[in-house]
Amino acid sequence: MSIRTRQLLQENNRLEEELSPEGRDILTDMIVYLRGCDISPFQQELIRRDITRMLIDGEQRGDTAAAVIGGDYCQFCDSVLREIPHMTWKEKMAGIVRDNLLALAVLLAIWLIGGVLENAALYFLDRPAGIRLSVTAGNLLGGLFILAAADGLFLFLSRTAFRREKKWKVWNAALLFATFFAGIFVNLLLTAVLFRLHIAAAVLLTAAVFLAYMAADRIVD
Repeated sequence: MSIRTRQLLQENNRLEEELSPEGRDILTDMIVYLRGCDISPFQQELIRRDITRMLIDGEQRGDTAAAVIGGDYCQFCDSVLREIPHMTWKEKMAGIVRDNLLALAVLLAIWLIGGVLENAALYFLDRPAGIRLSVTAGNLLGGLFILAAADGLFLFLSRTAFRREKKWKVWNAALLFATFFAGIFVNLLLTAVLFRLHIAAAVLLTAAVFLAYMAADRIVD
């Protein structure tokens, strides 16, 4: 995230505190919806600032959010988005890569910490530990399941911000949670070691993935 986007984000967080609880709830739904659209983070924050100010001005006049921007919040967001320059194909791909790189960096950090703790426990139990971490079939396949669930959760939240069909939401949420837990179980059950990685190499790999995420984030913003 660029400096200008971070500054605008902080400004918007402070501005949002002036809204009533009802106004914040409505604003949250709108922002969640915008997060899933193909506009840059900076553009998202610009829209967020404008909507927040509109709602604050309306509340000061005694108007509801529906009176200020209309009752169909999704339609309002779509009308605003039509006036905003959308990301290029390159920026869209960078956004997808960025989000998955961040999730992958988190998974690698968890795997790295778990492996170090496991080797430390083996050492104190006077069992062979070594300085290499095992990479199992469950680690790789389970990681793919969890990444897919994370991507699905983001799309689910952004696409359902204004939907009120409870049954539809429940089934889709259940599918996402099933995918997530399937990744965990696969990781626990498939223990066949595919290869071993030196701890230093694992640290460098995790750092490289995080640096790649930061580079992709700059392209998107």
